[in-house]
Amino acid sequence: ATSANISGEGHIADPEKVKEIFNGKVGMIIDAGMLKASAPSTLIDIFPNGYKILREGAISRKELMEVSANIIS
Repeated sequence: ATSANISGEGHIADPEKVKEIFNGKVGMIIDAGMLKASAPSTLIDIFPNGYKILREGAISRKELMEVSANIIS
């Protein structure tokens, strides 16, 4: 994600740095190569019965609601 970071720090665009910082702390890291700076990513936590928005970013809550009504408050 273009905004992968430790809270309060700047974004990390280098996938190797992301792996170094987040390895073992997140369930999955997808390496898409070096990333260009852009809008922060939207973070969601996915559950069997829906999902919870942890941070609204490039994909808005409204856009998510248009494709799924399963947001858990």
